[in-house]
Order: sequence, then C-alpha cells, then structure tokens
Amino acid sequence: MCRLYTMAQLTWLIHEAGLVVERTVYGDAWERVGLEPGRLLRAPHRVLTKGALWAATSLAPPARSMLLVVARRPRTNDAPATP
Repeated sequence: MCRLYTMAQLTWLIHEAGLVVERTVYGDAWERVGLEPGRLLRAPHRVLTKGALWAATSLAPPARSMLLVVARRPRTNDAPATP
C-alpha cells in the first residue's frame, strides 16, 4: 500500500513520535539522471521537460515530489508536553 503525506501530516507524525522537528525541506524534482554530456543534443525534449518541471516546482515548493524532515530526540528541557 502506498501513502502520500503532506508536510503538515509528516511533521505531526514525527511530533507524535516524541521527536523535535529541526528542519523541513520540500525536495527538488531536478535529477541528474539523463543529463549526461551530449544529452541535450540527442534528446532535448527530456532535458527541457526536466528543466520546466524544476522551474514550476521552484515557484510552488509544496508541489515537489519529495519531503525531507530532520528531527532529533528531545533534550530533557525541551521534551514535548504530555496531556
């Protein structure tokens, strides 16, 4: 089963696991795969498509395909409050 998460859902899950979120990043869709030297001349449509996708997702980071959250175990003085 595949599950897609929003950044809000992912950070909530991490917080519920008792961790402290340090950083959140919307991953870049730009991949170096298929961008070998000479590829622009042999398959310009592929390079231009990747470039267009990268440009579009740069304007709307939540539309990017990868989420990254950096979290850590809390120190004793910043532990999440328990209800």
